[in-house]
Amino acid sequence: MSRIEMVKIMRKKRIQRVIALALMAAIFLSSAISVAALSQAVCIIDGDERVVISTMSSDTDSILEQAGVQLGKDDLVLRNNYTEPYPEIRVYRAFNVTLTADGTTQTKVFTMGDVEDALFRFGVYADANDEVNPPLLTQLEPDMHITVTRWHTVTLKADGETVNVDVPEGTVGAALKYLKVSLAKHDEINVDLSEKVRTEMEIIIDRIYYEDITTHEEIPYKVEATDTLSLYEGETEVTQKGSEGEREIVTRYKYVNGDVVETKILSDKVTKKAVTEQVLVGVRKRGNFTVKASNGVLRDTDGNLVKYSKVITGSCTAYTAEPGAITSTGQVARYGLVAVNPEIIPYGTRLYICNDYGFVYGYAVAADTGGALMANTALVDLYYDNVDVCWQFGRRDLNVYILD
Repeated sequence: MSRIEMVKIMRKKRIQRVIALALMAAIFLSSAISVAALSQAVCIIDGDERVVISTMSSDTDSILEQAGVQLGKDDLVLRNNYTEPYPEIRVYRAFNVTLTADGTTQTKVFTMGDVEDALFRFGVYADANDEVNPPLLTQLEPDMHITVTRWHTVTLKADGETVNVDVPEGTVGAALKYLKVSLAKHDEINVDLSEKVRTEMEIIIDRIYYEDITTHEEIPYKVEATDTLSLYEGETEVTQKGSEGEREIVTRYKYVNGDVVETKILSDKVTKKAVTEQVLVGVRKRGNFTVKASNGVLRDTDGNLVKYSKVITGSCTAYTAEPGAITSTGQVARYGLVAVNPEIIPYGTRLYICNDYGFVYGYAVAADTGGALMANTALVDLYYDNVDVCWQFGRRDLNVYILD
């Protein structure tokens, strides 16, 4: 082959290569233009995340899959092709909302909405008197807890007043706490504190308290009278002055709303005993004559004439003894039985004792003795029923008439 022919062949191959390259370039450019014409930009909004992707697909699920967005069972997807500058695909994630109302609590799944929407889905109605928390126009959030509190108008009678008040649903105890009404230890209420409040319920509180009051009462003293021949009829003598005693009484008063409804004696004790007054009452008859004696004849104060064998004048004393005491002659000591020295005046001797100055002991019998008499320091020891009378008598000179 000649050089010229070889050059022609090589030129021909070069031209073919150029044509092939040009043809390939034309085909590639045409394909790129076609792909660009078929793709679109889409904005995907998933919560706070926003991404724009270019896709040739028109299927929402495919676009989300292309963008790597995974959907939950209850998630909600909304697409809007008319937003600018790109169509939008919004993903609303599902979440739980809990509602407590009318004593029950329930949970539902939501993807959007506000509290009012939630109440509608739960089938719960709230009127103007009810309290909804959070408020109705609050947007729902994951794990939101909505409470509906019902209010009731009740009548409260306490502390002298009757009022109609609105209280939230719940127990009577909770309602009283809301109203800042407290119960004291003994207060009584007509309903149980654990009972649920209801409209037109009447709550009555009786304020009850107790008061212990200590009082003192006087105990009158008694008067005991003892007959005595040492005094004339109509004469009395107090030998022991009486005095009042005292009683301490503790009384418990029960008050209901300020009024006393019950009293109870807690204790009643004598703190001071009364002292009985002892009084001697004269039974000795008073005559119209004074005592006179002469020539063995004595006229007593009643005018009676009695004979005496002799008269002894000397210092005399007085004594007393416990009730029931026995004299030396075996007789019970009493007025009119006197103590003597039996060697001077024998036991059983009848006597009349007086003096010249108006003192009269009267008739007596020698029935007892004592140390002073045996020592001859006293002629006669006169018996009286009371020691005070003995002290008043003291020691006196008397005439002792020995009667026949």
